Amino acid sequence: MQTNIETLGKLERRLSMAVPAEEIDREVEQRLRKLSRTVRMDGFRPGKVPLKIVAQQYGPQVRSEVIGDAVQRAFSDVVRERNLRVAGYPRIERKEGGDDKQLAFSATFEIYPEIKLGDLSAVKIQRPVHAVDDADIDRTIDILRKQRVTWEPVARASQTGARGWPSSSAKAGCCPISSPLSPESVPPSRRLFPFTFPPITPERKLPARRRRSR
Repeated sequence: MQTNIETLGKLERRLSMAVPAEEIDREVEQRLRKLSRTVRMDGFRPGKVPLKIVAQQYGPQVRSEVIGDAVQRAFSDVVRERNLRVAGYPRIERKEGGDDKQLAFSATFEIYPEIKLGDLSAVKIQRPVHAVDDADIDRTIDILRKQRVTWEPVARASQTGARGWPSSSAKAGCCPISSPLSPESVPPSRRLFPFTFPPITPERKLPARRRRSR
């Protein structure tokens, strides 16, 4: 098999290769014979379909599979022999106007760049160190406690950090609120605020439409 590699850019390469047509025809015939043993067609018993009919029905598909396998195998062999580090999948194209005894293809692909490391023996690396004190631990514990807090109803006035909401069953009343001040510094008369629900308006009936007689 003939192969040739061209350099199109810093990382782009193109591999030209040719697969012998005789090998393709031989592999196609072997696969068709193997397929004729199991293929089912109307009017024939299993395994008794003539090879000519199998080739007419499945020949183009089998040939396409054989060519694809041969090109992929040839590409993999060249990459392994020349130690190419291919990045991604190649773009394979068939070349027209070649020799009838060979099928010519080209594979365009990119390779990984070669990275050369310098001398690191004299380089000094400073490892960052962070000391954890008791204040950091207490701060983290406090954050975890706030993330896992649960709320329970209580029968007392509001305090700092408490949550309050009005009852939907009352028409007028009071609701405890949270205050940034301490409960002792807020007078009892200001720990509650009055609220009133808006009056419920009765449903307005739409006037009945008169039916016009034609």
